[in-house]
Amino acid sequence: EPAFAWAERESGPFFLMLMTSVAHDPFEVPAGFAPPEEDRYQRYLQTVQYTDHFLDQVCAELLRRGWDDNTILCVLGDHGISFRLDDQHGRWIPYEEVIRVPWIIRWPGHLEAGQTVSWPCSQLDVAPTLLNLLGFDVSDAGFDGRDALAPADPDRRLFYSSWYADSPLGFVEGTRKWIYWPYRDTLFLYDLDSDPGEDS
Repeated sequence: EPAFAWAERESGPFFLMLMTSVAHDPFEVPAGFAPPEEDRYQRYLQTVQYTDHFLDQVCAELLRRGWDDNTILCVLGDHGISFRLDDQHGRWIPYEEVIRVPWIIRWPGHLEAGQTVSWPCSQLDVAPTLLNLLGFDVSDAGFDGRDALAPADPDRRLFYSSWYADSPLGFVEGTRKWIYWPYRDTLFLYDLDSDPGEDS
């Protein structure tokens, strides 16, 4: 409610960013939503359900205020989580489930609902995509990203990294994935077609 009250005071277009942390470890939903699960993975799934509930409330409030067809809602994850390892490392080892994050864009009357983009996208594409939707020409803006709604080369190189010192970084290109571990000064290459579990 405070976020919508702020937006209502704006006299023109507004940019509002809401950050949620419920789906981060220790995976706790607000009191009253549901009794907490015992199992860590089930608690995580519960936070995903709560996030869906929260987004449903946001969409309902946009509709109630008459802003539904005049507001782009962009939902983006900063990282995923892996349950292959212990609590301390579930989001720091760049398995595919960690670096592949959800990105949903909702704009009733402007974007067809239910579309799925199957070509490679990056978080670097967020700004050029949203600006392009708003009618800006960003072709000369110098973005490292691109409009994610336009088809892309399936072998487009997508980079990933973490802001922690000595965290792994690298890129995915088609079905090949490179991971550089600074603390070991070692580079690994995985073939995601023949080794989808990234085991060797």
